[in-house]
Amino acid sequence: MTEIDFSTDTKAATLMASFIKGDTVTDLCFIEGKDKTGRTPKFTFECEGLGAVNVSDYGHSVLCKIIAADDVTMMESFEDAAAGFLAEGLEFKHFIREDKFFMKLPFKNDKYRAAIDPTFVPSQQDKSPFHQGSTVQVEFSVSMWINYSSATAGLFLNVHKVVVDGGKKKLVRRR
Repeated sequence: MTEIDFSTDTKAATLMASFIKGDTVTDLCFIEGKDKTGRTPKFTFECEGLGAVNVSDYGHSVLCKIIAADDVTMMESFEDAAAGFLAEGLEFKHFIREDKFFMKLPFKNDKYRAAIDPTFVPSQQDKSPFHQGSTVQVEFSVSMWINYSSATAGLFLNVHKVVVDGGKKKLVRRR
């Protein structure tokens, strides 16, 4: 299993040092998880969709349940690495609860940032492939957020690709 390190970010280390000294830090900081070579690795796992896309003031997300115990262990190791980076006084908010998590689907200009198969757009939620019991394959990298104002931190997934129920096969037209 690939180990992830969150301490490689210079800005985050500077903010953390200021926080430890007792300085007032109000920044919101995001840190990409890196492997030992300094690269941002991508991971894939399969999960079960537990409903349709949830649209709220916080954006679009899908509640998912991780299926394989090895994948739960992998995510817990990411949480441990993130929590281990934090200074005393910062509370770590767990991302995975009872093997479930909310997969955020950021979008811009009526298009999701992640490649979603079968394709659909944020404005057409009635055509969403996500439903209760759907099989969802997720390709992602992992990052951490730190909110110094509230003294909290946690993980989030940078979702790159999502395939729902095996995706949609495109028909090849014959000439």
